[in-house]
Amino acid sequence: MISVCGLVCDTCRAYGTVCKGCRPENGKPFWTKNEGKRFCEMFSCCIYKKKLNHCGECEEVPCKYYIQSKDPLLSEEEFERALQERVERLRDAAAVGIEESAASTEEEGQ
Repeated sequence: MISVCGLVCDTCRAYGTVCKGCRPENGKPFWTKNEGKRFCEMFSCCIYKKKLNHCGECEEVPCKYYIQSKDPLLSEEEFERALQERVERLRDAAAVGIEESAASTEEEGQ
């Protein structure tokens, strides 16, 4: 499953145990509680504010929310590479539909 922001939920160790993904959790994945947030700001912006299906449909992607979400354990180069992968995944999803894109991502991982 691909999240609203382009992460591949299936690769997260929390997925399926403490997290069902941002869509089923209505923008409140497990980590929001850990960070003292009520909801994911990217999800809220995309789904509720802009009424989009995912961030790949937004002209501003990657936006400030992506930059603010940098994992401190990643180097700048690793972060830039991961960010580019997410943006490409979302643009592909915008072109073919997120369900088809998610299916191809799952096939690539096998």
